[in-house]
Amino acid sequence: MRPVFIAACLLLLAPITDSW
Repeated sequence: MRPVFIAACLLLLAPITDSW
């Protein structure tokens, strides 16, 4: 996978995992 795609996933998943 491209590093940009991985970075985007991390930014999108950060708020979700932080709210748990």
